[in-house]
Amino acid sequence: MPGENGNNNKKKTSFLVIYAVSLLTIALVLLLLSYFQQQRANEQIGSLEKKHDIFSTSALQSIDEMREELSELEAKNRELEASLASAQSENRSLEEQNGELEKKVASLEDDSLDLQDRISELERTAEDNKALSADLWRVVSLVGGKKYAEAADIAAQRHAGIAEAFSGSAEGSAEAEFYAAYLAALDRLETRGSVELERDENDAVINVSIPEKG
Repeated sequence: MPGENGNNNKKKTSFLVIYAVSLLTIALVLLLLSYFQQQRANEQIGSLEKKHDIFSTSALQSIDEMREELSELEAKNRELEASLASAQSENRSLEEQNGELEKKVASLEDDSLDLQDRISELERTAEDNKALSADLWRVVSLVGGKKYAEAADIAAQRHAGIAEAFSGSAEGSAEAEFYAAYLAALDRLETRGSVELERDENDAVINVSIPEKG
């Protein structure tokens, strides 16, 4: 009947309006949730950037200290070289004391070589720590930027060096906090299936690998 058809049409129209309002409401709620999650992620990245600045300052101070130590070692090396030259001159002029002077010369040469090796080792350590620090920060930043595949590749290649350099950092230091942020990034990569983590009996990560795609 016409009256019943009119009522049915009104009910259908009301249902469609309610359905459309419900969809819009759900969409609005999802947009708000996405916005707040993004804000939280931005705050976390901002906090990590501050810690990175602190860590970078500490790393620069450590490098400056190493440079000072290198300067001292180089000065000692020059002194030893001067002593060596003096001993060699004395050896030529005092042949009767040749035996003792040769021993002194050999000892000075050994000391000089040891110092040169130490200088080279310190220079390599400073450069390695600088590179490892950069790799650590790249993993944290890439995970924060949702570039998981690139972060996983770096972590798989450089984790052993990063762990050796930073896992023993003093508790509460900038290095320790920055390493904790790196471990949190690894956990996030593992949760997403981007990496596989191998842990020892103390639950410390000892190896990072890319899972094989079946």
